[in-house]
This record gives sequence, structure tokens and C-alpha cells, in this order.
Amino acid sequence: MKAALTLTTAQIEALPNAPLQVIAAPGVGKAIAVLGIQYAFNLIAGYTLSDSSPITDSSDIATTYGANVLNAIPATLGSFLSSATPRLYVLQGSDASVTYAAVDNQPIYIASDSENGLDFIGGDPANSLGVTIEYEIIDL
Repeated sequence: MKAALTLTTAQIEALPNAPLQVIAAPGVGKAIAVLGIQYAFNLIAGYTLSDSSPITDSSDIATTYGANVLNAIPATLGSFLSSATPRLYVLQGSDASVTYAAVDNQPIYIASDSENGLDFIGGDPANSLGVTIEYEIIDL
């Protein structure tokens, strides 16, 4: 299966405090097994943090189980947001290990754990971030 979402600049700026659901929870006793993720950064102008400090890789854009970024599917993409260079990032599979409790009936979100929960600012109204996730639903 495949799910896709295109984030506007307003959604990108708000990610640290407003994660976006990409795939709905699959039901009790089931989990979403992520097979691959593609991030297409179409940036006209880069972002900074709302205190005007630069974005680093510790301000991850993450694909998460539930809204908790601590259950992130690995992808450190924060520094991509500070550049005005369009980029494609592809993550195929993952060697992440999580407990059943962390993934049982959990939706998939796009989120960020920016430093101190600061929003991203700047950018350009034409900026976008396309996210495509290939996945399957499995029984636990």
C-alpha cells in the first residue's frame, strides 16, 4: 500500500507542535510495517527556528508511530530545511526495533522534535514537502 501527503509551508513551520497524520491506526492487534519513505523537499527558501537560530539535524523531520517522535522511524532530515536546494531523500526499509506496545494500533505521523519545541520560520509560501510512504498492515 502507499500513502502520500504534501505539506505546505505553514504545515512545515508548525510541525514541531502540530504533527500530521499520514496513515490511520490499523486496529487493535495490527501494526503498520513501513517498507520505504520518500521525502521530496521543494524549497525556494530555507527555514530557521523561531528564535532565529539555525536548524540542525537535531531538529529532525521524523515519521513516527503515534504522535510520539521518540518512536521515530529513522530519518534525520532537519538540516535539509535550512537549505533552498530541492532534494529527494529516500529511506528503504529500516532496522528499527520497537516493542509491540509502541506500534500496536498506532497511526503514522510526520513530526519534528525541534530544539525546545520551537517552530520553524522563514521559508517561502511556495515551499512544499512531499512525503510518500510504502507500507503493509501486519498482525501482531
